[in-house]
Amino acid sequence: MEKRKYKIIIILISFAALIILFFAAFYSLKYFMFRSETDLIIAEEKNKIGKYEYLLDNYSLISANTIFSGSADYKGKENAREFTAFSLYYKDKFYIVTAGHSIDFENIKYENFRIKKQGKSEWIYPELLYYENDFDGNNDYAILMHENITKGLYPATDDFKPEFIIGNSIIKIFRNETKAAYGESGSPVINSKCRVVGILIKSTGEYTDIKKVLNAIDKLPR
Repeated sequence: MEKRKYKIIIILISFAALIILFFAAFYSLKYFMFRSETDLIIAEEKNKIGKYEYLLDNYSLISANTIFSGSADYKGKENAREFTAFSLYYKDKFYIVTAGHSIDFENIKYENFRIKKQGKSEWIYPELLYYENDFDGNNDYAILMHENITKGLYPATDDFKPEFIIGNSIIKIFRNETKAAYGESGSPVINSKCRVVGILIKSTGEYTDIKKVLNAIDKLPR
């Protein structure tokens, strides 16, 4: 009787120990999973902060020297079209880039194009070199040039992930639901290192790939 009693006690103790081990293993696993998820979130947030810091460290230089507000006329009407433009440094030359529909849109051909730096009143009148205005097909850009433009953004060469839109006096984080206001067409869409990946052309945030612009520049007469 005593032996049977001890056996039952031993079985109960063993069973209790197994339950304790099970819960210890279960919560240990949950803890390590939580730590892994937490570490991942922290790493992602640090990466985001790094992107913001790089942009903010360079924003004043970028906005003051490479981002322009633009205007054009139509049949005598001044400022019939307002847009954004930016300067681009490519193959040892400086170009001015904006959206093609700011040049020609639905058979309305604008004229007397002019741009000015943020906070400045002096207009620059660049020469139009080439443009495409396939707005629906996202092949919508214009290439201009002026001898006084001596600073420019670099085009992206490997990282083509859009992160930010730099408009006139505004920075927008690029998301699928990003909305653009009138006059922001032509703003540069940049990656985390402030290299241009595209030209903003639609209020829905769609943009023209910068590679299309570079291919067009390569075909320009020398």
